Amino acid sequence: MAFADGDSDLRGVGGWLGLFAFGFGIVGPLRSIIETAINLYNDPAVAAALGNAWLSFQIASWLLNGLSLAGTSYVVWRLMYRQNPQTVTITIFAIPVLAFGSVLLDGAIAVTVAGIDPGTVLEISTPGLFQAAIYCAVWCWYFKVSKRVHNTYVAPFRDEEVFA
Repeated sequence: MAFADGDSDLRGVGGWLGLFAFGFGIVGPLRSIIETAINLYNDPAVAAALGNAWLSFQIASWLLNGLSLAGTSYVVWRLMYRQNPQTVTITIFAIPVLAFGSVLLDGAIAVTVAGIDPGTVLEISTPGLFQAAIYCAVWCWYFKVSKRVHNTYVAPFRDEEVFA
């Protein structure tokens, strides 16, 4: 079995790859759940301001969390148990979809369900979009250039199998 640059120690889900899996699969979803709970239930005025839309807003917010959790769980499961080149492709695709998708869908929920002004939602969402852009740039780049990723997901397969 050939390894990138003969560096066989860099193999498996550890190091930066392990940090990504932990952050993407545990810290990120946990943070999202906590933020959603705080945003929904910390201030009773939120329910009063939304009136009849309160129940729909809660359902939509928690469904978005559930979808995000399902997506991140699938990616982490692939990283841990399906160590093949397609896992890298799926991960590189999923990072921006989940990062930007969560921010954009959250904004869409605020506009359509809660009736919040789109300009206000855009202003509130802008830091999250910048954070998503930086997150995507760093981690997508990592998955493309990492020796550990190459040794774990690509090197065990012959080039003919990967690029066929």
